[in-house]
Amino acid sequence: MKVFITIICSIILLGCNSSAENKRYITESSGNINTISVVSDNMLWEGKVGSAIRSVFAAPSQGLPQDEPLFTIRQIPLQVFDGFATKNRLILKVSQSDSSSLNIYRNVYAKPQTVVDLRATSPQELITILNNNSEKIIDAFTKEEVKEKL
Repeated sequence: MKVFITIICSIILLGCNSSAENKRYITESSGNINTISVVSDNMLWEGKVGSAIRSVFAAPSQGLPQDEPLFTIRQIPLQVFDGFATKNRLILKVSQSDSSSLNIYRNVYAKPQTVVDLRATSPQELITILNNNSEKIIDAFTKEEVKEKL
């Protein structure tokens, strides 16, 4: 009986490996293929920043017999970007901030997911950063969509 209890205790102790990584569960992403959720203030979206975003991401695709946009764009106000809206596969967050930055993150709210966080001190600077990095952002979004299609 002592041998049996010793074996059971050993199995339990080995199963409780404290050095194992604590992995958080990430839900599956959702959304249509080639659809970007643009998270921005309504004032930015309705102004020159929104026009710049539309001109970059809704530009016609090359090599198609008829004009089709690179991406379908949906705008989500920052105030309602919560819950199910965070599970979209492609997210572009655009906001004014005290400092300027462009960061590309993977699998933040869901998996697979690409989140581009664009911040700048003024609307004009947002447009400049967007235009200077448009190829990099499109490439990141396109790679995510290729993974999803496979």
